[in-house]
Amino acid sequence: MHLKKRGIALTALLLCTVSVGVSAAPEPKPRAARALVISSQTVNPNSPYARNMRDWVGRFVKLLKDKAGLPAGNVRVLAETADAKAQPAVTQCTLENVRGAFETLRKELQPGDQFVLIIIGHGIVTDPVGKLCLPGEDLKATVLADLLDKLPTRRIVIVNCASAGAEFLEKYSSPGRIVISATGNLGEGNQAYFAEFFLRAYETGKADRNRDGTVTVLEAFNEASHRCINWYHRQYIIPKEENAPPGPREIEVRTAEARRLFTKFYAGAKDVVMVTPQVDEDENTDPACGELENLQQRRESGEHASLEDRGENDGTLTWTRNKHQPLEGKRGEQGELAARTVIGSPALLPRAE
Repeated sequence: MHLKKRGIALTALLLCTVSVGVSAAPEPKPRAARALVISSQTVNPNSPYARNMRDWVGRFVKLLKDKAGLPAGNVRVLAETADAKAQPAVTQCTLENVRGAFETLRKELQPGDQFVLIIIGHGIVTDPVGKLCLPGEDLKATVLADLLDKLPTRRIVIVNCASAGAEFLEKYSSPGRIVISATGNLGEGNQAYFAEFFLRAYETGKADRNRDGTVTVLEAFNEASHRCINWYHRQYIIPKEENAPPGPREIEVRTAEARRLFTKFYAGAKDVVMVTPQVDEDENTDPACGELENLQQRRESGEHASLEDRGENDGTLTWTRNKHQPLEGKRGEQGELAARTVIGSPALLPRAE
């Protein structure tokens, strides 16, 4: 009896010691979300495209802060022109500063954190690797891939809205990494406008198709890629008459919304002129290439957006004859991870049944 009591007392002491040890252990650091916005150099900072880029940078920052809920200190911005008074401050986008931003992120990010990379601007495809145009030395796709691989987290979302993004897609695709590219084929788009439609997917709320109050990365991609190609297909190039003098290209733009965006994108441009049609199109129609009249005059889309989240880089087909085919994100298919990811939220959503 005496031995049993001693045994019970010893057991109680051990349990107490273990309990104290567990309670004294430090709590794991909460997972966080951080973002980096990179905007490249333009040939003419006063051009319409440079103006569009500045607009997109500001709206992406607003999206990350207001919609995604990131603190200003968790958002870094590298753009063509530095602005120390901005919130967050804007640093000039040079290769050295890109490397510096990634070095800081390498120290700040923890396993399980979400990292969002937004790329805006003008990319080029050269031999042997594509580049994002920056002041001084350009950012090579291989260099960016190496910088991403050195981050301590695998939970990475990349939204590359630049032209020639397909070259980057090939280099930095990786299992567990969501990569969206405005252009899916090499050489597409000297100027890419996908950023506008990706932003509007969040700003208008139209991406939330299931009306659950949450916009997943897949929902935003499907909405943006669909709206982007429709914008191109609502434009008709008016053929020049034989022996006509040189002049700007005339483009007939159908639907009021398409004309509003055309004016926003090209205001001040000297090489294109918008013509309002006598007969308009319904905004709710889907002008899929090959299904409407005047096919030979329809402006060809320069942006076949792609999404890759399985590390396969298999050229996932979201287009058939220039008609958009939304990704469903089913289990085992491209888009499955994007369907469970919300920008600003490191934790994945539950799998759909």
